[in-house]
Order: sequence, then C-alpha cells, then structure tokens
Amino acid sequence: MHTSILNEVSDDTKALNLIQSEKPSKIKVYSQLLPSIGFVLIGGTTIGDSVDRRKIILLATNGQTVMSGTFVAQAFCGLG
Repeated sequence: MHTSILNEVSDDTKALNLIQSEKPSKIKVYSQLLPSIGFVLIGGTTIGDSVDRRKIILLATNGQTVMSGTFVAQAFCGLG
C-alpha cells in the first residue's frame, strides 16, 4: 500500500515538473505568438486604418454581446 502512494506522488511530481519546465514548448510559443500577430494585423494599417472605425467598434461590441450570451446560456445549462 505504501508503494502505490509513493508511485502516485512521484507521478504527480513528474507532471508538475513537466508543467513548470523552463523549456517553452512549441504549442505554448505559438499559442502566444499567433494571437499577437493577428491583433497587430487587425489593429495596424492592414485593417484598422482601411475600414471605418465605427464598423470595427460595432463588430467588436456585437461579438462581445454574442459571447456574453453564450456564456450565460452555458452557465444556465450547467455545461461549464
């Protein structure tokens, strides 16, 4: 019985060490890099200056409203 407890602890310790590793994984790097590039393109000269700012604000506000409604529905359905 003591051996199984030690094995569970060592497995948890291995998992924790893997998560806290200082080597950045490719997934972590790309998950931080790609949204940054996307927001730079949206806010920069490619889209931000060529489209009417009122339209961008309306789209962003509508998107926030839809996502808020989705989160409310998810909370009421107990899916989260």
